[in-house]
Amino acid sequence: MRVRFWGTRGSIPVALTSADIRHKIEQALALAIASGVDSPEKLQNFIEHDLGFSISHTYGGHSSCVELETGRAEYLVCDMGQRRTCVRQPHHVATRRRAALRSST
Repeated sequence: MRVRFWGTRGSIPVALTSADIRHKIEQALALAIASGVDSPEKLQNFIEHDLGFSISHTYGGHSSCVELETGRAEYLVCDMGQRRTCVRQPHHVATRRRAALRSST
């Protein structure tokens, strides 16, 4: 079993810094330019369909998130934030997420 903590530094939940946010904006703009985005409509479509999760979303902040991998085709994510939820994700979602994480580093 693999346990991964998201949105933490050690055991303390942390929000994105202004430098982190700036880096995400730079990545999003570079990808939009490379994709030929030249209108508000194309920008909206790009954000909704082409921009990866690691750039278009955030995690962390005032609470952490725990991911549990058991070696099966699903993984479990427990968000310890306001909603305190656990969500099972099918393997294809996990694979997309891992690919997005690799491409953003």
